[in-house]
Amino acid sequence: MSAHEKHNSTNGGYETQDVSPRPAAEFTLMLILLMVFAMALMWGLFRYLDSRHQAAQPPEHPMAEALPAELPEPRLQPNPPADLQAIRREEQEQLTSYGWVDRQNGVARIPVQRAMEILTAKGLPTRAGSQEARK
Repeated sequence: MSAHEKHNSTNGGYETQDVSPRPAAEFTLMLILLMVFAMALMWGLFRYLDSRHQAAQPPEHPMAEALPAELPEPRLQPNPPADLQAIRREEQEQLTSYGWVDRQNGVARIPVQRAMEILTAKGLPTRAGSQEARK
């Protein structure tokens, strides 16, 4: 039987000596000091980069000082889907109804479907000289 086999059979396959506490404590202390140093280095780096970022920002527009410090509430759109539906309803109303665009100059709007029927019946308008130029 070899010395190795004899050693394994007598101790049941585990270490018989404990780890020395001094090297373990030194390693732990060094690890903690390294982490503190790394955090301090990162804190300093972030402060430096923040100061560079602030210095690179353009100056605030003079008109911005005239704005009130607190803008009126609500600043957010309360119900975007309802607003979108209202806009689409208004657009659909304009596309499907008659109305004045400029009453003074006699400009009116007609429904798209009716405009297509008129164009189909009459055709697109042409210039008087354009027919002769084609011949």
